[in-house]
Amino acid sequence: MLVKLILKHENKVIYPCIASIVLVFAVMMIVTFANTGEKTPVTSQKVWNELVTLGYEPADLTYAYNEQNSHLQKSIAIKTSSIRFDFFEFDNDNSALSLFKNSQAQINKNRNANSQDWTAHYNNYVMYSTQSDGIYYIVIRVGNTAIDAYCDSEYKSELDAILLSIDYGSSTKKIVTNNN
Repeated sequence: MLVKLILKHENKVIYPCIASIVLVFAVMMIVTFANTGEKTPVTSQKVWNELVTLGYEPADLTYAYNEQNSHLQKSIAIKTSSIRFDFFEFDNDNSALSLFKNSQAQINKNRNANSQDWTAHYNNYVMYSTQSDGIYYIVIRVGNTAIDAYCDSEYKSELDAILLSIDYGSSTKKIVTNNN
């Protein structure tokens, strides 16, 4: 039927069909490459500003960690009676990934049999968190940045508010598994 239509109308049908196919293909390519899902790593200045906006008093701890990793560009931290939050910005992705893996291993040492674990990962974003003995731990890596944080479980929403304010929070998770 399609062949008969094409043969009957020749140029009137074939060129619009080809144009439509090319247009659909172009739209698919644009959507695929423009929406890769990669997160843009947040800058240390934005983290500092967001922490101040949320009412915290951040501290620059770059000097304290610089001896451990010469690729560290900036380290910002807050410590309250309920939350510990450390942000690290490196000059390369591998250093951030290394910190993520080391922090995850350290968190796993504190786990018990009743721990609840969550992971999320896609493109340049990876997150691991666990709740164990009333403490909530989370470590996140986005590109050349990493976050290592923990809090009493009842303050998890406060920690989530920090993560959401810098666009590293739970609303950004693509693949989430509960590893219970």
